Amino acid sequence: MIVGLVGQNCAGKDTAAAYFVSKGFQRYSLSDYLREELEKQGKPVTRETLVNLGNELRETKGAGHLAEKALERFKPGANYVVVSIRNPGEAQALMQKKNFALVALEAPAQVRYERMRARDRGEKDPQTFEEFLRLENQENRGGAQQSIAETMRLADYTIDASGSIEEETKEVERLCLKLNIK
Repeated sequence: MIVGLVGQNCAGKDTAAAYFVSKGFQRYSLSDYLREELEKQGKPVTRETLVNLGNELRETKGAGHLAEKALERFKPGANYVVVSIRNPGEAQALMQKKNFALVALEAPAQVRYERMRARDRGEKDPQTFEEFLRLENQENRGGAQQSIAETMRLADYTIDASGSIEEETKEVERLCLKLNIK
């Protein structure tokens, strides 16, 4: 089975992914491919360079390119949880596979901003709520660019990730029961 996770920045995707990993899934981020490409090019790996390269590849190679690259790496019969799905084309490429479920994680912007501040990645993260919202708007432009909100609308399931880690984990547990993941 392949479970895809989509959500805005700090919506709880990593928490959900960790739960799936505890159930035997292998974690794969579409950003992993971008990081490898940036390193090959000798460029710094920052949020901005990741976004720019992802947008460039979607525009030149197709909206589903990053997901197609991921699928090439997946071993038949293995279970995967895929994070960093940011464009409907990526979700649609994964939806071509049997046993794929797209899961949206939702949390209010203020909650997500507070999570970002708590993780304290320093200069890499926006320093103000306004900057956080500006970056989020950029991530929802559409077309060949990132369009997280549009991708979330394609989800088969939605998890309310606005509470604590424990509350989100319970939501993911309930979803696993629906998906017959033991």
